[in-house]
Amino acid sequence: FLASFQEFPDDPFAPAIWRSYAPQKCKFFLWLLHRDRLRTKARLLHCHMHNNGECPFCTAEEDCFHLSIGCTRSRNFWTFIGLDLASLPEALGVDQLWIVNPFQENDRRIASTILICVLWNIWNIWKCRNMKVFRNEDESNLLLSRRCHEDLVLWSNRCSSSAGRLKLVEWSNFFPV
Repeated sequence: FLASFQEFPDDPFAPAIWRSYAPQKCKFFLWLLHRDRLRTKARLLHCHMHNNGECPFCTAEEDCFHLSIGCTRSRNFWTFIGLDLASLPEALGVDQLWIVNPFQENDRRIASTILICVLWNIWNIWKCRNMKVFRNEDESNLLLSRRCHEDLVLWSNRCSSSAGRLKLVEWSNFFPV
């Protein structure tokens, strides 16, 4: 069994996703994002399940990178929380965030948990997208930031060490509420 998978290289981002303090639901969503398997309009168009691949916020093609970083709505949120991700090349995808480490956190597990929490807001952006598509409503950046803050505080309870717990609570203050 193992011999059949030896030709496939290890995924360097899998440990960052699966060993974080985030809940399983968040890890799974991020895994789909990392593997470019979210049901974006571009993916649905590729599978012949949709006739239009346009983003509901702009006219660009809605793929995972666009939804996460490239869309004007996503960039607006990143700018709101003080991160300039406009310079990330699309060819590298969302994985580039792990390489860049925009938070400059030394503890990789804490850094990946913080990053996952921020990327978890892509789920909120996804929900915001669905509200725009189905209800023609849009949520504010403050609401998305507040959810990220609350998630980090909540996830700090999953830390086994008090130092890690305090770091996550400290990082939660990064997000405007």
